[in-house]
Amino acid sequence: MEDLSGDSARNLPARVKRTFRFSLRGLLAAMTVAVLFLGYHLHWLIERHKVLDSVNEDVRTEASRYPTKAPGLLRYFGETGQSWVYVPCRSDDEWRRERPRVERLFPEAVIERLPEYYMSFDAD
Repeated sequence: MEDLSGDSARNLPARVKRTFRFSLRGLLAAMTVAVLFLGYHLHWLIERHKVLDSVNEDVRTEASRYPTKAPGLLRYFGETGQSWVYVPCRSDDEWRRERPRVERLFPEAVIERLPEYYMSFDAD
């Protein structure tokens, strides 16, 4: 092995800067994780809008008079937070089934049952 001390060390070329390298498999894995992450948040956003669309327009306007920040990355998709969310339920069983789902969709909101006279169900 050659001794690099002294004059011969000064004649070495400058260290070449290494560029970041990745494989096609690594790029595919990173893109898959990114798409799954964004898909989860977009699905969350769509489900929130389905719940809000099931309520009369006047009640939703009343509830969004005091907006809060939307949770997670939803605010970067243009979503505003809700202070209150009213859930239209006809029976107690439906209310017990729907409340946990709506609480997961709107962690920033107070969840309340919508009174009967506000419901906009189609007549069967």
